[in-house]
Amino acid sequence: MSIWQRARNCDITAIAILILTFVYRLWYGASHELVSDETYYWQWSRHLDTGYYDNTPLLAYVIRLFTSIFGATELGVRFGAVASVLVMSALVYLLARRIFSPQIALVTLLTLSAIPLAADASFLMTQDPVQLMFWAAATFVIWLAVEPDTAESNRSEASRSALWLLGGVFAGLAIMAKLNGLIILPAVFVYVLLSEQSRHWLKKPAPYAAFAIAILIFAPFLWWNHTHGNAYWLHGHAMGQRGRDKPLYPLRDIGDFLGAQAILVSPLLYLTYLRLVPRLRLQADPRAADAWLYLWCCSVSVTIVTAIVSLHNKVEGNWAAAAYVTGIILIGASIAMSWTNRRLRFWHGISLAFSILLSATAFAMPLLFSALHSKPQKKLDRSTEMQGWRELASRVDRERAALGGPSKAFVFGINYRIPSQLAFYLPGHPVTYHLALHDRASNYMFWENPNSRIGQNAVFVNDGNDGDGVPECRAIFARVEVLPDIDIHRRPYADPIRTLQIYRCYGFKGYDRKRWQDGW
Repeated sequence: MSIWQRARNCDITAIAILILTFVYRLWYGASHELVSDETYYWQWSRHLDTGYYDNTPLLAYVIRLFTSIFGATELGVRFGAVASVLVMSALVYLLARRIFSPQIALVTLLTLSAIPLAADASFLMTQDPVQLMFWAAATFVIWLAVEPDTAESNRSEASRSALWLLGGVFAGLAIMAKLNGLIILPAVFVYVLLSEQSRHWLKKPAPYAAFAIAILIFAPFLWWNHTHGNAYWLHGHAMGQRGRDKPLYPLRDIGDFLGAQAILVSPLLYLTYLRLVPRLRLQADPRAADAWLYLWCCSVSVTIVTAIVSLHNKVEGNWAAAAYVTGIILIGASIAMSWTNRRLRFWHGISLAFSILLSATAFAMPLLFSALHSKPQKKLDRSTEMQGWRELASRVDRERAALGGPSKAFVFGINYRIPSQLAFYLPGHPVTYHLALHDRASNYMFWENPNSRIGQNAVFVNDGNDGDGVPECRAIFARVEVLPDIDIHRRPYADPIRTLQIYRCYGFKGYDRKRWQDGW
């Protein structure tokens, strides 16, 4: 079989993988209820702006685009996530193909499809899928700008400069998708500084123009934050205080962060990732060494910056997700290049098999418990977060009707999660309120004015994670009536997967945000 035929077969296989995973993720996402963060971001899309209390705004525009096509449904909210992961996966394949070979690119795509990060981020509509797509686009285009000339590729300086500018556009969009996209700018700069092949770009205007374009795209968020009382920076400060009272802080937080990375990539593949540093020095071909350096700078920079932040603030594992856009290419190349070694082939085979098993648990935890004849543990089953919200909305709708209906009674919670779920699943998608009674703020403070409902009744729903809220409610309502809890049951679990508290509140007196709200 000729080289061309093998490349063609790899490309056809890659297209098949991309289509099959896209269809499956779309079906899975459309057939499960939204998690609370997704309904909160859907609320963002109903109030489009250039910034939000919690992060940069591009996610809201993506949701708005696809809900305008598919409606305010699970499919409409999640289509953007699935499409973004499809584009990101295709760009990762193309970048690996360009740097290495079609065979290594196919191994990279298979590895990417197997890791838990792709399983979890592939259909949930959060900032990650959109940022990963634009991060992949930026790294792909910038590599086209800096890659050494070959017999097949010989670009003029003008075309390379244009690619730099396009890379700046994609970098700016990555930042507007999620704030830590800013890391891509110093990551590329470090690569150019260290690369003998690309260092000449330090004397040319194109990289600096690309940097300026990225910051210009990011500027509306900075202006929004400036005109909204530095909301995001105050939010960041409030989030940074989490966990500071725990033992062994901050070593505990960085340990949690590194452990989360091992879960996102799967532990054995993460060990392979950590072993890749020496490969930078083992490349006899300077061009190959330059490619490894580029991929590594665009990957490890995210991990290093996030790890440093974890020494001061509690971070979430997915904050470093962008590290694996190019990091997975390094892993795929390492697997493919060492496959002829029997010992390493066994290690990589076990690593991939374990990764697939770990990823599968994100989709089919109850089936796994059944196969292992193990007692179901709902705390390990993340799919329970996508169940029971319609049932809750049906109960809340009945209680709201008993208080006079939507025109005479409103719905609220003391965190952003419950109001967002009820806004999405209640008939008519009504206005709901977040009255942060000794709870942290959210972007709800910039939307509706709860004091316009003074004198009305309300249905208060709480998940108990932030206290019961009843004493505070008695301070802002004339009377509070405690109703029986709502237990949400799902097979195969004997106990409820979720218990929520529900209250009828009469005679709203008004809400003073400065008195009650934390973190502002």
